Amino acid sequence: MIKGSLEQFFTSVLAVFIGLLIGAIILWITGYNPLTAYGLLAKSSLGDHHSIIETLNAMTPIIFTGLAAAVMFKSALFFIGMEGQLYVGALFAFIAGYMIQLPPIIHMAIALLAGGLGGLLWGLGPGYLKAKFGVNETVISIMLNWVAIYLTDYVVLYVFPDPKATITRTYKISPTAVLPRISSNLPLNWSFILAVLTAILTGFILYKTTTGYEMRVVGFNPRAARVAKINVERVYLKTFLFSGFLAGLAGSSMILGVFNSIPYRFSPGYGWDGITAALIAQNNPYFVLISSLLLAVLRTGSFGMMVGIGVSSDLILVIQGVVLVAASTPGAYSLITRYLKSWRGVKT
Repeated sequence: MIKGSLEQFFTSVLAVFIGLLIGAIILWITGYNPLTAYGLLAKSSLGDHHSIIETLNAMTPIIFTGLAAAVMFKSALFFIGMEGQLYVGALFAFIAGYMIQLPPIIHMAIALLAGGLGGLLWGLGPGYLKAKFGVNETVISIMLNWVAIYLTDYVVLYVFPDPKATITRTYKISPTAVLPRISSNLPLNWSFILAVLTAILTGFILYKTTTGYEMRVVGFNPRAARVAKINVERVYLKTFLFSGFLAGLAGSSMILGVFNSIPYRFSPGYGWDGITAALIAQNNPYFVLISSLLLAVLRTGSFGMMVGIGVSSDLILVIQGVVLVAASTPGAYSLITRYLKSWRGVKT
């Protein structure tokens, strides 16, 4: 199993290099030196202490949403609602951090878990509909993403707006709920460590527990799972809840560790990045750590190309899109193939 996962992941790595090569050709055609551009990308994301911290901060929510997507895809569920669950998780974490007064350590833990609970509850509805009635999870997830975003917008703009803030955001949470830095010399909060540990724990659950085994069997062939006396509907519901909790933690990590409030439209698309991270990692939680780093580098390093040699924001989006499409193609093909097999297994 590990050997197969490594081979699949290396296929994705090769696809990343192909995407970078295509991006280099596009840069060259449009009049930019690809080596200079990619050098600035690396320097702006990993070139010094400050840039590394920025990249790791961007990497943290991608790890959580990547794990959430990987868990879904392992069960051949094409649910893409991680962005919405991230927003709801942020909303729950803010409410727990702003409206409750507790001692520091307890308050942090409660606020973090509240964010996870928000994501879990946001996945409960579509999970129940999928398990009970076989309702397509993809359509529901797209609609719920926008419901969650606009709900959060309403809270930021009309319920808890901070009139003294220089940007559109809510009031600050209580200092007792703020996640501290790892050290005074390292401006990186503890949510990064939590994300790494969560990836290890998720891998253990998927590959070393009965629940994880059932998820993988259902993802491979629901009909065979039923023959093996596995309750497929119950596994679907468990998967939705587990994945939702992970995505909710992404929102918690941003509110409690970075912003300490909810800024208007605070996520640049980390929920969608998580889906890409899972596809690149071939749904392996351990490899999600590596793919999340790649996506964070692309996000934080693109500014260097803009400032250094004047690459337009539109062209940067094109380059990022080419790299991400190429990188996620092997994983997407594998996912779609498994999904179709799973669908046939359900219908047979």
